[in-house]
Amino acid sequence: DILVKEISTTTNTDQIDYKIDSLKKYISKDIYVFDNDYGIVDIFEREIDFNYVHQRIEISNSVDDFQLDFVKKNNQILLFIIKLNTWESKKRKLITKYFVKDSSLINEYIKNRNSFYKTDKRLEDLISEISLNQTFAINFGYAFTLTQTAKEIQSLIERKNYDEIFSFLKSYNIENQAFGTYGLSLMKKKKIKIPKEIKRIEKHIKKRNSDTLICAGCICGIVKKIF
Repeated sequence: DILVKEISTTTNTDQIDYKIDSLKKYISKDIYVFDNDYGIVDIFEREIDFNYVHQRIEISNSVDDFQLDFVKKNNQILLFIIKLNTWESKKRKLITKYFVKDSSLINEYIKNRNSFYKTDKRLEDLISEISLNQTFAINFGYAFTLTQTAKEIQSLIERKNYDEIFSFLKSYNIENQAFGTYGLSLMKKKKIKIPKEIKRIEKHIKKRNSDTLICAGCICGIVKKIF
């Protein structure tokens, strides 16, 4: 709770390292222990439409893993989400908390995005989708096996559930959007008609070409542009 409270007071992600270093110095070890495995990793910082940016930082500390997701504009934090994966009563527990730092700009982003993607999403959707720890991969491993999400998309097409394919494209999550473009590529191969509105969204996603978290074979955690 101390760590969450301290990080939640930041207005700029450049302050994160400083905040953590300060905590390490003054927090008593009977409250929280920063061990030798402690580390901070910048995962990505990428555009998510309308000059808004999604940044993710991960903090690992022995048995605790923190995933910090920030929605920013002009390098100022507008929304901060923290996911803590920890042990409680000998079981792994995922704790999620969020802090809206500028409700006006966040509401503006949601409104503009709903208008562009023709959706009716709310703050709760933004929080759950933007903080989703998803990796884009069609195949994995030396056997080049289809990933579970790729199988799901192929199944949706076989069942002619195209709206679900389109919903991937409209996700706040960049990796899910990438899976949506994969679904469209399969539909094109099968000569399935794609609505103009969906083609417009696909074109936008590819032109924006945001950094995407991917797996290549057995190597995961790669961040790169895929279009």
